Amino acid sequence: LEDINDEIEEETLNQELEKYKIPKVVAKDIMAMKMLTQEEAIMKLELAGEHFLIYKGEEDQKLKVIYKRDDNNLGIVEVE
Repeated sequence: LEDINDEIEEETLNQELEKYKIPKVVAKDIMAMKMLTQEEAIMKLELAGEHFLIYKGEEDQKLKVIYKRDDNNLGIVEVE
């Protein structure tokens, strides 16, 4: 019975440690930077079925990330 309790405690400890483990970078992609209008970026994002798209705004030459929000709308992050 003591061995079973020790195993349960060890498994519980391992699960708790896993929660706070720092994630590793396991993939790296190289993407071509496209110059797009906002409308083109939206269309490309929708057609690609991705969660985000990085592009350079044709209007202002700024680096932008367009992304799908949890509420099914889109958000844009502009880099200054």
